[in-house]
Amino acid sequence: MSRRFVILLMAAGIGTGWATAGEPVAAKKAAQKSVAEQAARLVVELGSDDFDVRERAVRQLEALGPAAGPTLQKAVANSDPEVRRLALQVAEKIARKMEAAEVLEPRRFRVAFRDVPLHVALAEFTRASGARIQLDQGVKNDRKVTLDTGYTTFWDAFDKFCAAAGLAEKIYDTPVPDAQVNYQQPWMGRRRMMVMWNGRWAPQQDDIIPALLNGQFVLVEAKAAPRPSFQAGALRFRALPAGTTLGRASTFKGDKELVFGLEILPEPALAWEKVQSLHIDKAIDDQGQNLQATQGFAGADAPANDEMDFFGGYDYGGGNAANNGGQRVPLRLALGRKPSAVLKELSGVATIKMQTGTEAIATIDNILHAREKSAKGRDGSFLKVIEVKREEGGKLVIYVKVEQRQDEEAVANPWGWGGRWWGGMRNGGEEQVDSSVSTGHLTLFDARGNLVRLLSKEQIQDENGVSEEYHFTYQVAKGQPDPAKLVLQGRRPVSIDVPFTLKDVPLRPAPGAPKPSSPPPAQPQAPGEEVLIDR
Repeated sequence: MSRRFVILLMAAGIGTGWATAGEPVAAKKAAQKSVAEQAARLVVELGSDDFDVRERAVRQLEALGPAAGPTLQKAVANSDPEVRRLALQVAEKIARKMEAAEVLEPRRFRVAFRDVPLHVALAEFTRASGARIQLDQGVKNDRKVTLDTGYTTFWDAFDKFCAAAGLAEKIYDTPVPDAQVNYQQPWMGRRRMMVMWNGRWAPQQDDIIPALLNGQFVLVEAKAAPRPSFQAGALRFRALPAGTTLGRASTFKGDKELVFGLEILPEPALAWEKVQSLHIDKAIDDQGQNLQATQGFAGADAPANDEMDFFGGYDYGGGNAANNGGQRVPLRLALGRKPSAVLKELSGVATIKMQTGTEAIATIDNILHAREKSAKGRDGSFLKVIEVKREEGGKLVIYVKVEQRQDEEAVANPWGWGGRWWGGMRNGGEEQVDSSVSTGHLTLFDARGNLVRLLSKEQIQDENGVSEEYHFTYQVAKGQPDPAKLVLQGRRPVSIDVPFTLKDVPLRPAPGAPKPSSPPPAQPQAPGEEVLIDR
């Protein structure tokens, strides 16, 4: 049974909101019985010979949400293989929506100040929000700012701050790689093509388009121009101004295509990785035409495709647990018979790879007697206690082995973020601890739930140079209860589907509209030098 299915069943078991806490118990039971009967009827229809009946049953079961969990659990053991397949499909989809809602839950905070200098206001806002924000060179610091955001989300507070300060986000063009400086660079025993990108060497990819330069907002003296946007919890979807350059997507635009950009940004608290794909459902222009997406970056003769416009996404092999930039997605649409100036409606679904918040992945109780005990983590990792030793002075030494779940990305990129190997990632021969899933999050708690102080940790590498075994030394304070449980904490990678809808997206620059700024140049690296790409 998949972890998502387990989440669904747990949600179904705690009520799922079908009746409020104030309702009589009898009313709750009646509502639950009604939903269970409806779900049971729909499960029977999953085995119908009529395709339309099966599809309608799938949609209605999805609409029931977590309340259908117990019924779906029985259905996945049905003797009819089609019923089993569709029931599991529905359960996974419901649980995936629940997980996406949990991951995208926005953090709320409040910032309030009156007649304070801009630099003070900015410092307070960045402290409270966790965002990286800097002022453009032309911004004057002598103004005073008054603001009370109320208890709200980051994106609402950020818009209010910009309005109160008379500032706006600076929009950068995406630099186009210089094809004249491509060269082959050794990489883990192989050779791969590299290109110069804004003064940096980077792997040759079609879509290396971070949304924020260096992962930070830059504010300029301007009144914020309204742009079509959509907020999905902690994510903001926003159309880039018409005419914004989009790297290779702009360079290889076909004669019968239009190319524009969609910016997807997470709030600072989110652990962002990349956009994996983007599915376009509707692209209705001001002429009533439904413009079709063209496949990837195939050029002018690409066949029309109304399902998928974008695959992949930039990833330097270094993931991003600190919201270092979000992503710009180039959208390519086939021109209609009539010229289009505006998309009245653009809707679709973005599949985004992210990480959960820090959570307990695996727990071993009764740690003083846990020799040779093991626990399987929620992310598929494996935690085993090899030995536990008490030493003089209240010290406790724990020998553990951690085996991280391996996936296709880990095999393809063993040193990068995707590999998530326990002990860090290597760049230029130096070892760096992976902050989101490192052994630094192996935490020891006493019998009262208080932390036991970590004194030191030692990594033991195998013959391949991979650290799987660790020696931890903890200090139990005088009078502190005995250690009780060892908890492996970290983030789990998840892929979530996020529906979005944008209205009135301009496809042509407005007369007199300012052009996006060129990114500042970076210091080039010498060919052949191993480089840690810094967005």
